[in-house]
Amino acid sequence: MAISAGTPTFLGISGQNPAGQAYNVPATAKALAFFGGSTGGGNLSTLTLAAVAFSGSTFATDSDRNAVVRYFLAPPTGSQTLDWAWAGTPADGGAVWVVPIIADGDVSFVDSDADCAAETGATASSSSASGDLAVACGFEIDSAASVSGSSYAALAANSSFNAYHARPYSVLASGASVSGTSQVGFAQIVFREGAAPPAGNVTPDTSRSRGVRGLTGVGLRPRRYGAIWSFPGVSA
Repeated sequence: MAISAGTPTFLGISGQNPAGQAYNVPATAKALAFFGGSTGGGNLSTLTLAAVAFSGSTFATDSDRNAVVRYFLAPPTGSQTLDWAWAGTPADGGAVWVVPIIADGDVSFVDSDADCAAETGATASSSSASGDLAVACGFEIDSAASVSGSSYAALAANSSFNAYHARPYSVLASGASVSGTSQVGFAQIVFREGAAPPAGNVTPDTSRSRGVRGLTGVGLRPRRYGAIWSFPGVSA
């Protein structure tokens, strides 16, 4: 199975330091991507899952609008507490999308980028290799957010909170970079899947080991010479 984005979850919550939220991490998730946007909220001051901090801090602002992306590798699965706080109090937003990253093998972080602009188009570009997964989020105020470039496919419908709109996208990279554009804010992150573990359990073939118990080797067949027993390959 190729690396892919799972079903994203939207969280729109007011306040600078909202209460922790219950988030169900899928059993097949090998990483999480957290996207947040607002006006006035600034960067995240904290972001944790099950009291463990997320990695990375890719943040962009145009002095008012903000976009941030962070990630968590090998998250604990099942119901976990997702907790965050903004540096300031959002006027619009905060709008949050959490996207699980699904894969057979382990997943590693490759690159991330973010940009904000006053309705002039926010653009970000990240390094990648063919087969990497890029997950992105576009932000807009008062109308639906959208993302263009690099053949992105929407993962969910546009959602909004306090007039701040956000929509997640993904694309499998086909080259050395992935680039996209949204309206007032855009953030993206690239993940790479490693080799998957072997399927099933490996059972050793013991069909030829028919020697005498306590002796190791393949095909140890005792031979009797008169009153003396001899074992090939075994010395006294």
